[in-house]
Amino acid sequence: MDRRDPIEKQYLTLMQAAQQVGVSPHTLRRRILAGTLPAVLFAGRYLIRPADLDALIAGKPTEGVA
Repeated sequence: MDRRDPIEKQYLTLMQAAQQVGVSPHTLRRRILAGTLPAVLFAGRYLIRPADLDALIAGKPTEGVA
C-alpha cells in the first residue's frame, strides 16, 4: 500500500526530478530559489510538477506554482 500523501503522488521530489534531468539536486534547488523552476515546499521538501520540469527542459516559461 502506498502511504505517500496524495499531493506527493502528483509531484516529483527534488531527487527524482534531478535524476530525470541528469543534474544534481543542488542545481534544481538553485533554479527554484532563482524563480526559474516552480516548486511547492511541502513538509520541508521541495516538490516539482512534472509539467514544470518538462518546460524547464524544453526551455519554455512556466506558469506553475511557486
